[in-house]
Amino acid sequence: MSDRGRQPIDLNEVQSMLELASRQLCNPDDRIVVELVDLAEKSLFIIRSTRPGAVIGKQGRTVKALREVVASMGQRAGHEIGIEVANQPLS
Repeated sequence: MSDRGRQPIDLNEVQSMLELASRQLCNPDDRIVVELVDLAEKSLFIIRSTRPGAVIGKQGRTVKALREVVASMGQRAGHEIGIEVANQPLS
């Protein structure tokens, strides 16, 4: 596959976007942490929150939408990106 037309992706911008989106989904006093884990094949963002259910959404629809957005951002740059929401809430 040709790299022509692909622009490099700034993972810090993706992380900032995920933090902003997660904060909008939760209460103002909830803690949100978005960590980047670089794996050999892809970059994985782990979202930790005091209320992980708010980020996941009903039947997982909210986190699915976030995954689609970052996956398309990565695809445009030729880079695979994933999201996981930590099961353990922040204390």
